[in-house]
Amino acid sequence: MHELSTCQKLIRELEEIAIHYPGHKLTHIRLSVGALARVDVNELQELFPLAAKDTFANQAILSIESIPIEVLCPKCGTSSQVTANDLRCKQCSYEKTTVISGTDMLIEDVTFEA
Repeated sequence: MHELSTCQKLIRELEEIAIHYPGHKLTHIRLSVGALARVDVNELQELFPLAAKDTFANQAILSIESIPIEVLCPKCGTSSQVTANDLRCKQCSYEKTTVISGTDMLIEDVTFEA
């Protein structure tokens, strides 16, 4: 259940942002989570209220956008969306592609209200 510790880390990062908005209430957090980020998005969504309880983020809404896996093929130069169990180039089927998107979890947007 590393998603709970991920939520707690997210709240710590949000605290660093909130310092710049004294007296404002955190209302919304928008995350992007890559398909290869090793995070269960459903658990993250369910556990966020537990992690946020008794913090400044206790009433914030967490929205999560899933980011697909994208690879770049060094053989034909094509970038394509793939699945976690098949990272081959969609154009030429070359297997030694480079993952260029879909591995990160990023805070995309944070909303504060006065």
